Amino acid sequence: MTVNWSILDGAIVVAAEGEYTPEELERAVSAALFSPQFPAGGALLFDGRRATTPTTPEVLDHRVKFIASLLDHGVISRCGAVFGKDRGEFATVVRDKVRESGREMMVFATMDEGRHWLGHGATPVAEAPVSHQG
Repeated sequence: MTVNWSILDGAIVVAAEGEYTPEELERAVSAALFSPQFPAGGALLFDGRRATTPTTPEVLDHRVKFIASLLDHGVISRCGAVFGKDRGEFATVVRDKVRESGREMMVFATMDEGRHWLGHGATPVAEAPVSHQG
């Protein structure tokens, strides 16, 4: 279980591998928010292609509340996620619940799509990604 973060084009990219707790994910996001390379109100992209955390109703509810809180307080301006093919249903449910709460979240099939989305609206800050383990 690993949750890493990096700053890419002024956006936080959080990558989760294996099973992880909501707290591990939140610690990684919190650490990235304090990075000097992250501009306040930048974008957040979750890379969940290698995540295997069970998708319980509690995990779903916690994830939606976490994303909504970051958006509501202006901590991030946009949120997107890339999930593995076997977790597409989870991604869709999270996105739909975030949208039901009046906020926007994008779901992408590939990291290339996610990176393209980051490049449209994110301010380039670093020439190379700055990576950290959470």
